[in-house]
Amino acid sequence: MRNAILLMVLVALTATVAIAAADYYGDPKGAKGAAGLLAVLKPGQTVGLSPCGGAYELTVSTTKILSRYKVAEVGADYVVLSSEPKLLEIRIPVTSIRSIIHMKR
Repeated sequence: MRNAILLMVLVALTATVAIAAADYYGDPKGAKGAAGLLAVLKPGQTVGLSPCGGAYELTVSTTKILSRYKVAEVGADYVVLSSEPKLLEIRIPVTSIRSIIHMKR
């Protein structure tokens, strides 16, 4: 009896987490445009890229910054950066982004 109750609780928790994840990834932009961590990134924007442990820090500025990376594509859970001579593309999942620093000068 006790195992059956624990199994029912586990199934209910798993279903709740699955519904919450589907709701989050199903409509990441919402009604008012982009939301979340990647909302400040726009294609064509110049960004700085710094490795920080096992993740990356992206730097965005309102003024021009010297960087060799531009935003090529922004997805719901990833960002694609391309180098200036367009030799390489880096696809970074949102789980590998530590922070996005927005410099206002």
